Amino acid sequence: MPGRGCRTLTERYDLGVTPAGEPFGIKKSGPRLVRMLRGGRASLRAELALAYFTRTGSAASQAALTDALQVISGMADRTVPTPLHLRVARHGDDLVLDLGDTTGRVVVMRPDGWQVVADSPVLFRRTELTGQLPPPEPGATLDELWNLLNVAERWPADRGQDSAKAIHRSAGSRCRRAPGRSAPAAATWR
Repeated sequence: MPGRGCRTLTERYDLGVTPAGEPFGIKKSGPRLVRMLRGGRASLRAELALAYFTRTGSAASQAALTDALQVISGMADRTVPTPLHLRVARHGDDLVLDLGDTTGRVVVMRPDGWQVVADSPVLFRRTELTGQLPPPEPGATLDELWNLLNVAERWPADRGQDSAKAIHRSAGSRCRRAPGRSAPAAATWR
Protein backbone atom coordinates (compact mmCIF):
# COMPACT_ATOMS: atom_id res chain seq x y z
CA MET A 1 0.00 0.00 0.00
CA PRO A 2 2.61 2.67 0.84
CA GLY A 3 4.13 2.81 -2.66
CA ARG A 4 0.87 2.73 -4.63
CA GLY A 5 -0.93 5.00 -2.16
CA CYS A 6 1.84 7.58 -2.29
CA ARG A 7 1.87 7.53 -6.09
CA THR A 8 -1.90 7.93 -6.15
CA LEU A 9 -1.76 11.04 -3.98
CA THR A 10 1.28 12.61 -5.63
CA GLU A 11 -0.31 12.12 -9.06
CA ARG A 12 -3.37 14.07 -7.93
CA TYR A 13 -1.92 16.52 -5.37
CA ASP A 14 0.93 18.95 -4.93
CA LEU A 15 2.25 18.46 -1.41
CA GLY A 16 3.22 21.20 1.02
CA VAL A 17 3.97 21.81 4.65
CA THR A 18 3.06 24.64 7.02
CA PRO A 19 5.72 26.51 9.01
CA ALA A 20 4.56 24.38 11.99
CA GLY A 21 5.38 21.21 10.05
CA GLU A 22 1.82 20.13 9.19
CA PRO A 23 1.67 18.41 5.77
CA PHE A 24 -1.08 19.24 3.28
CA GLY A 25 -2.01 18.77 -0.35
CA ILE A 26 -3.60 20.85 -3.09
CA LYS A 27 -5.24 19.19 -6.10
CA LYS A 28 -3.23 19.65 -9.27
CA SER A 29 -6.40 20.40 -11.22
CA GLY A 30 -9.40 22.39 -10.10
CA PRO A 31 -9.70 24.91 -7.27
CA ARG A 32 -6.67 25.45 -5.03
CA LEU A 33 -8.29 24.03 -1.91
CA VAL A 34 -5.96 22.87 0.85
CA ARG A 35 -6.52 19.44 2.32
CA MET A 36 -4.57 18.54 5.42
CA LEU A 37 -2.86 15.15 5.47
CA ARG A 38 -4.45 14.21 8.77
CA GLY A 39 -7.81 15.21 10.14
CA GLY A 40 -11.46 14.51 9.58
CA ARG A 41 -13.49 13.41 6.61
CA ALA A 42 -11.88 15.96 4.29
CA SER A 43 -8.30 14.85 5.00
CA LEU A 44 -5.94 13.27 2.51
CA ARG A 45 -5.74 10.29 4.85
CA ALA A 46 -9.43 9.62 4.26
CA GLU A 47 -8.94 9.94 0.49
CA LEU A 48 -6.00 7.57 0.60
CA ALA A 49 -8.06 4.96 2.47
CA LEU A 50 -10.96 5.36 0.03
CA ALA A 51 -8.68 5.07 -3.01
CA TYR A 52 -7.26 1.83 -1.63
CA PHE A 53 -10.74 0.44 -0.96
CA THR A 54 -11.95 1.44 -4.43
CA ARG A 55 -8.98 -0.27 -6.07
CA THR A 56 -8.93 -3.48 -3.98
CA GLY A 57 -12.40 -3.88 -2.50
CA SER A 58 -11.00 -4.16 1.02
CA ALA A 59 -9.95 -1.72 3.70
CA ALA A 60 -6.30 -0.85 4.13
CA SER A 61 -4.74 -1.97 7.39
CA GLN A 62 -3.92 0.68 9.96
CA ALA A 63 -0.22 -0.15 9.62
CA ALA A 64 -0.32 0.27 5.81
CA LEU A 65 -2.09 3.64 6.12
CA THR A 66 0.39 4.79 8.75
CA ASP A 67 3.35 3.80 6.56
CA ALA A 68 1.90 5.56 3.52
CA LEU A 69 1.17 8.70 5.54
CA GLN A 70 4.74 8.74 6.89
CA VAL A 71 6.15 8.59 3.37
CA ILE A 72 3.81 11.35 2.17
CA SER A 73 4.64 13.44 5.23
CA GLY A 74 8.35 13.05 4.48
CA MET A 75 7.77 14.14 0.90
CA ALA A 76 5.84 17.22 2.09
CA ASP A 77 8.63 18.06 4.56
CA ARG A 78 10.99 18.54 1.61
CA THR A 79 8.94 21.50 0.35
CA VAL A 80 9.32 25.12 1.38
CA PRO A 81 6.98 25.85 4.32
CA THR A 82 3.88 27.76 3.26
CA PRO A 83 1.61 29.63 5.70
CA LEU A 84 -2.07 28.68 5.69
CA HIS A 85 -4.70 31.15 6.80
CA LEU A 86 -8.16 30.88 8.34
CA ARG A 87 -10.85 32.90 6.51
CA VAL A 88 -8.94 36.24 6.26
CA ALA A 89 -5.36 36.95 5.24
CA ARG A 90 -3.19 39.89 4.34
CA HIS A 91 -1.52 39.80 0.92
CA GLY A 92 0.67 42.86 0.48
CA ASP A 93 -1.64 45.82 1.02
CA ASP A 94 -4.75 43.76 0.25
CA LEU A 95 -7.00 41.68 2.47
CA VAL A 96 -8.23 38.35 1.17
CA LEU A 97 -11.46 36.78 2.44
CA ASP A 98 -12.11 33.07 1.78
CA LEU A 99 -15.75 32.60 0.77
CA GLY A 100 -15.54 28.97 1.92
CA ASP A 101 -17.21 27.52 -1.17
CA THR A 102 -16.15 24.53 -3.27
CA THR A 103 -14.90 26.76 -6.09
CA GLY A 104 -12.16 28.32 -3.93
CA ARG A 105 -13.30 31.87 -4.71
CA VAL A 106 -12.08 34.71 -2.51
CA VAL A 107 -12.80 38.40 -2.13
CA VAL A 108 -9.74 40.60 -2.52
CA MET A 109 -10.30 43.89 -0.68
CA ARG A 110 -8.31 47.01 -1.35
CA PRO A 111 -8.69 50.52 0.04
CA ASP A 112 -10.42 51.51 -3.21
CA GLY A 113 -12.82 48.54 -3.47
CA TRP A 114 -13.12 44.77 -3.76
CA GLN A 115 -13.16 42.01 -6.36
CA VAL A 116 -14.23 38.34 -6.30
CA VAL A 117 -11.48 36.21 -7.85
CA ALA A 118 -11.26 32.50 -8.62
CA ASP A 119 -7.57 32.01 -7.78
CA SER A 120 -6.58 33.06 -4.30
CA PRO A 121 -3.17 34.71 -3.93
CA VAL A 122 -2.83 32.97 -0.52
CA LEU A 123 -3.72 29.52 0.76
CA PHE A 124 -6.52 28.95 3.24
CA ARG A 125 -6.92 26.10 5.67
CA ARG A 126 -10.50 25.05 6.16
CA THR A 127 -12.00 23.30 9.11
CA GLU A 128 -15.35 21.64 9.61
CA LEU A 129 -16.50 24.99 11.02
CA THR A 130 -15.64 26.91 7.84
CA GLY A 131 -19.03 27.84 6.48
CA GLN A 132 -19.77 29.17 3.04
CA LEU A 133 -20.20 32.95 2.76
CA PRO A 134 -22.32 34.63 0.11
CA PRO A 135 -20.27 36.71 -2.32
CA PRO A 136 -20.62 40.46 -1.87
CA GLU A 137 -23.17 42.17 -4.05
CA PRO A 138 -22.18 45.20 -6.10
CA GLY A 139 -24.15 48.25 -5.05
CA ALA A 140 -25.16 46.79 -1.67
CA THR A 141 -24.63 48.87 1.45
CA LEU A 142 -21.94 48.19 4.01
CA ASP A 143 -24.17 48.81 7.03
CA GLU A 144 -24.19 45.19 8.20
CA LEU A 145 -20.43 44.88 7.76
CA TRP A 146 -19.89 48.07 9.78
CA ASN A 147 -21.74 46.56 12.71
CA LEU A 148 -19.80 43.29 12.53
CA LEU A 149 -16.43 45.03 12.44
CA ASN A 150 -17.31 47.72 14.99
CA VAL A 151 -15.86 50.21 12.54
CA ALA A 152 -18.46 52.82 13.42
CA GLU A 153 -17.12 52.92 16.97
CA ARG A 154 -13.53 53.34 15.84
CA TRP A 155 -14.01 55.72 12.89
CA PRO A 156 -17.51 57.21 13.12
CA ALA A 157 -16.68 60.11 10.81
CA ASP A 158 -15.72 57.73 7.99
CA ARG A 159 -19.00 55.84 7.96
CA GLY A 160 -20.75 57.81 5.29
CA GLN A 161 -17.69 59.08 3.46
CA ASP A 162 -15.16 56.41 2.68
CA SER A 163 -16.51 52.99 3.61
CA ALA A 164 -14.06 50.76 1.73
CA LYS A 165 -11.01 52.54 3.15
CA ALA A 166 -12.36 52.46 6.70
CA ILE A 167 -13.25 48.78 6.54
CA HIS A 168 -9.91 47.94 4.97
CA ARG A 169 -8.14 49.93 7.69
CA SER A 170 -10.20 48.26 10.44
CA ALA A 171 -9.82 44.70 9.20
CA GLY A 172 -6.22 45.36 8.20
CA SER A 173 -5.28 46.52 11.67
CA ARG A 174 -6.69 43.28 13.02
CA CYS A 175 -4.59 41.27 10.58
CA ARG A 176 -1.46 43.15 11.64
CA ARG A 177 -1.91 42.03 15.24
CA ALA A 178 -0.66 38.56 14.31
CA PRO A 179 1.96 38.70 11.51
CA GLY A 180 1.86 35.66 9.26
CA ARG A 181 -1.37 34.39 10.78
CA SER A 182 -5.00 34.92 9.96
CA ALA A 183 -6.93 37.60 11.82
CA PRO A 184 -8.71 36.56 15.01
CA ALA A 185 -11.61 38.71 13.87
CA ALA A 186 -12.27 36.34 10.97
CA ALA A 187 -15.14 34.67 12.81
CA THR A 188 -17.11 37.91 12.68
CA TRP A 189 -17.19 37.79 8.86
CA ARG A 190 -19.95 35.22 8.55
